[in-house]
Amino acid sequence: MTLVRGRSDEESGVRPAISVLGPLEVSAPDGTRIAIPARKHAELLVILAAERTTRSAGYLCELLWRGSPPDSALVTLQGYVSRLRRALKPLPELRIETDANGYVLRCAGWGADLDLLDLLSRDARAAHADGDVGRTVDLLRRRLP
Repeated sequence: MTLVRGRSDEESGVRPAISVLGPLEVSAPDGTRIAIPARKHAELLVILAAERTTRSAGYLCELLWRGSPPDSALVTLQGYVSRLRRALKPLPELRIETDANGYVLRCAGWGADLDLLDLLSRDARAAHADGDVGRTVDLLRRRLP
């Protein structure tokens, strides 16, 4: 699942809600930073943003506890998800969903800077395939917000 919708040239200058390329930042549409409660919560958010697909609780526990999850890991993970959902409440377009297969981060719009990077590189490859060197260079030089 890709978090970003649309094309890179339609909404240039729009900040992604989650920036994971560099220090983790979560921002409201007006640019206000949203605090993430703790390091493990931040790690979980980064994993969900980077994975961009449903991941099982077991898989997430393995990553969060680096291959050695405690016996209480599943219950602790549920608490992390609950606190992250509360922290992300100011961003109604961004939510963590639970389904039978695990957890997934959903976003209606610009989700993570990873998605914007994917979109810019995809558009640059398409421009290159079309022989539009100027547009290719422009897209590759474009900075992430």
